[in-house]
Amino acid sequence: MKQTDLFEFSEKRDDPIYMELEKLMNGTPSVEISTYIITKNSFDLFEIENKEVHDCVSSIDQCYQYLYTNLKQKG
Repeated sequence: MKQTDLFEFSEKRDDPIYMELEKLMNGTPSVEISTYIITKNSFDLFEIENKEVHDCVSSIDQCYQYLYTNLKQKG
């Protein structure tokens, strides 16, 4: 398990991708980030969809990492 320091945590919380995902935690049904639509379903799982993928992760941090990694590869 990787240890996260306070700087890394605060840096992520200021990231526009993470800030958009936080809306899901506050009741927004879905958000759109680049080509992805992210929805928090009734089981509190995060569904990540676009024309090429339909994936699911169990936490906001996993969702952030998924998007960050995939958007970085495309850009």
